Amino acid sequence: MPDTEQQLLSMTGEAAVLVQRGSVTFANAEAREILGQDCVGKRVAALFGEAVSGAQASSFLAQIRLKEKPYLLRIARLGQEQVFFLRPQEDAPAVMNQPFLSSLRSSLMTMELAADRMRNLAEDTGSAPLLENLRSLTRSQYQVRRLLENASLILEQSQGGIVCAMQTFDLSRLCASALEALRGMLPEISFPDRCEAGVLVRADPRLIKILLLNLLSNAVRHGEGRRRVSLSLLQTGRTWCWAWTTTAAASGRRTCRGCLTATAIPSGWTR
Repeated sequence: MPDTEQQLLSMTGEAAVLVQRGSVTFANAEAREILGQDCVGKRVAALFGEAVSGAQASSFLAQIRLKEKPYLLRIARLGQEQVFFLRPQEDAPAVMNQPFLSSLRSSLMTMELAADRMRNLAEDTGSAPLLENLRSLTRSQYQVRRLLENASLILEQSQGGIVCAMQTFDLSRLCASALEALRGMLPEISFPDRCEAGVLVRADPRLIKILLLNLLSNAVRHGEGRRRVSLSLLQTGRTWCWAWTTTAAASGRRTCRGCLTATAIPSGWTR
């Protein structure tokens, strides 16, 4: 890592460590105060736990406990490496509350509706430059939407636990809707839908949608080739699992069976 980038992390004022291939390669002074002066060279699993070490996403937010103290962990991609930012939970800004998130959600919905109208107009007039700019805008909106939903989950967890609103809904339709949104944002990638039709489940659709979007985002980000991402529904007993495949080598195949089973069974997931 260049010295200039190390200097930037040293001056952030926020605990930050650089991670490469599962090990800490640099830690600023604030991070060493939390993790220990000898943290450089240690494995992520030893410092942050197996759940963080085994996460597939390259960027995410998580709540963890270090030395019995709660911290908000923010992980960001930096080239081929990751930067882990740590903030004591009590230092979280007071603006992170439900009224703030509701206002942000409402504003984002207004932006999405306006973008949809502009997209219809661009398609009617055949304006290729406008369509390309709208795809870029839609991708940014999608990223903000995911950050918003993840922030909502973190806030709920900090206030006593995630609220689970169980209802029966069509999982196949939810999958189809998510794939259609990705087709509009990433026309260079094919997104065939191989999910069985009419799969009714009883679960929290909000939580399942977040899980599905995370899965598809990981498929797009990490899939070999990135030319084709197929979504399937697999049934194991009374549990439905997702799997995605890419058009590249067989090593591009992944499943979220373990993740989805752990989420679904305690919530009463049924066919």
